[in-house]
Amino acid sequence: MTGPDVLKIGFDLGARFTKVAWLLEGSPKTDIKFVNQWLTRIEQNANRYEVPSKIHYNEDTGRVTWGYNIPVGCIPISWLKLLLVEQDDLPDHLRDAQSIKNSREKIHGLGKTPVEVVGDYLGQVFEHSMEIIEAREGTERVRAAPIILMFATPPEWKAYAKEGLRLAAQHGGLLNRPGVNAAVQFLSDPWAALASTIPIMTGLSPFQEGDTIVVIDAGCSTMNIFTFEFPSQEPNPASPLLRRTSSLRGGSVLADEGFEYLLKKTLGSKIWGSLSLSDIGIMMNTQWEHNIKRKFDGSPKSWVVDLPDRASMGQLSLKSHQICSLFDGTISHLLTTYKSHFKEILRITNKAPKIVVLVGGLIQTPYVTKRIKKTIGNFQMENPNMTILVDVQRGKGDHPVTAVSRGLVWDALRRYNVLQKPLNTRTSRYRYILVAETILSRKPTQAWEPFEHTVELIPQGHSVQYSPTVQTNIMCRWPGEMTGAQKIRIRILATRSEDQNKKVDVALLFVDTPAPLWKGVWEILQNGPGYHEHEFKVKAVVSKEGLDITIFSPDIKELARKRVPIAFE
Repeated sequence: MTGPDVLKIGFDLGARFTKVAWLLEGSPKTDIKFVNQWLTRIEQNANRYEVPSKIHYNEDTGRVTWGYNIPVGCIPISWLKLLLVEQDDLPDHLRDAQSIKNSREKIHGLGKTPVEVVGDYLGQVFEHSMEIIEAREGTERVRAAPIILMFATPPEWKAYAKEGLRLAAQHGGLLNRPGVNAAVQFLSDPWAALASTIPIMTGLSPFQEGDTIVVIDAGCSTMNIFTFEFPSQEPNPASPLLRRTSSLRGGSVLADEGFEYLLKKTLGSKIWGSLSLSDIGIMMNTQWEHNIKRKFDGSPKSWVVDLPDRASMGQLSLKSHQICSLFDGTISHLLTTYKSHFKEILRITNKAPKIVVLVGGLIQTPYVTKRIKKTIGNFQMENPNMTILVDVQRGKGDHPVTAVSRGLVWDALRRYNVLQKPLNTRTSRYRYILVAETILSRKPTQAWEPFEHTVELIPQGHSVQYSPTVQTNIMCRWPGEMTGAQKIRIRILATRSEDQNKKVDVALLFVDTPAPLWKGVWEILQNGPGYHEHEFKVKAVVSKEGLDITIFSPDIKELARKRVPIAFE
C-alpha cells in the first residue's frame, strides 16, 4: 500500500514580489501550477503570478494586511527577504537603501523581530495558497499530503540568513499542519533558475560535454549572470556553476522609480503635491505596472497616462523616447557586464554558450527582451573582428516571472528522503536561549556596563517529548540614578552548534518593572554598589505546539506572555 501523495511547494520570496508554485504527486510531472489569485483592492492585481512582499500592521486595530490587500496610502513593511540579512552582508547597492532602513525601524517600533515579521507574511501567503491548492486538488487529498517546502536563496547568503528564513517559516505555521510531516529545503537562486529552463532546452539539439548555458536573471532589485557547464549530455540542476557575476544594481525597481520621477517632473511640483499617496499608488499600478511597463516595445508612439481627477489635466501624453530612457541605463549596465562575462567564457571553454536564457521580472517588458536579444544574439567581437551567433531564449508567457518558483518544484521532484522522521520523535533543531536586557531610559552619568541575564530554555537536539518545564528567576539591574518605571527586553534567540556565536532573534518581549524605581533607594545605596535590582520569574513550557514563555513579578503577577514556535530537525 502506497502512502499519501507528497505536495511540493516552491516559494520564491523575492525582495519585492513573492511567487508560489506547486505540484501534487499523481499529477503529470510537467503540470506545475501557480497561485495566481490574490486578495486585492485593485481589480487588475487579482490574477497575477506574483504578490508584493509587503505586510502592514494596523496599530489601532491590530489587523494585518499583506500583498495587494494593503490599503492604498498605508506605508507597509517591505523588502522582507533582505531584513533577514545583517546590513553589512547586503549587496553594496542595497546596504544604505533608505527603504530597507525604514522597514527595520518599523519592525523595531512594533517590538518584533525580522523573523516574526517575515513569518507573519509567509503564514498569510501560505494559508491563502493552501486554500487555492485545496480548491484545485481536493481538500482531503491535500490535507493528507506531506509537504516539501522549497525556498530560493541568493548564492551569497550565509548560514544564519537561511536559518532565519527557516525559523520564519516555523513562526508562520508552515510546518505545523496537524498529522502530516513537513520539511523545509533550500536551493540557490541560480540553480532554481537553471532547473526551470530544462523544458526550454528539451527541443534543442543534443548537448555535448563541456557545453555551457547562461542564465540572465534580471529581477526587481538586482541582476545576475550565471554560466553553467554540463559535464555530460544531460542538462540537470546539479550542473556545476562555471562563473557568475556579483549582484548588479538594477532591475525593474529603477524603472519604477524613474517613471514616478518622470510623472513628478512632467506634472510639476504644484500638481504633484496635490496628489495623495493613494492617487499615486493607483496611478503607478494601473497606468504603469499593468499597462505601459507590460506592453512597451520601443515603437515610436505616444503613451497616454490617465491622471486622477484632482490633477485637473485629464491625461498626460509621454513619448516613446521618454519611456526608453527608464530602461536604457539598466540594460546598458547589464550588457556591459555580459560582454566581459562572455569573453571569459570563450577564454575558458573555447566556444560560445549553447544557449542564453532570460528570466526575471524585468524581462516581462518587451523592449528589454528585444534589446538584450539584439545585442547578445549577434555578439560583436572586436579582436578578432567577428560576429558570434548565440541562441537567446525567453520562456513563453509568465515564465520569466515564475522561473525560480517553477525550478524549485522541479528540484523537489528529486528529493526523496527528507520526510522520513516520525512525527512523535521530534527533536529541536536549535538551542533556544532567553536573554534579559536592561533598557536605560537615558544615558547614565556614572560609569555603567550593559547588564544582561541569560537562561537556556531548550538544548539543541533535545527531544521535545521529554523537555521539562523551565522555571527560574532572572535579575535585572539599573544604575542607581535611574528613577520611575523602567523596562527590560527579553530576547529569545536560536543558535546551532555549528556556529554558536551566530544567534538569530526569533521573538521579543518587553516587560515593565513591577514597581517604579525610587530616588530614596539611590540615596541609601550611594555609598554601596550604586544600582537598583529587580527580580523576575520565568516559566517556559515546552510542547509540540511551541515554547510558551511567561514572565512574572516576584508576587506571581503575570507581566508578559508569548508562544515561540520550535523548529524541529
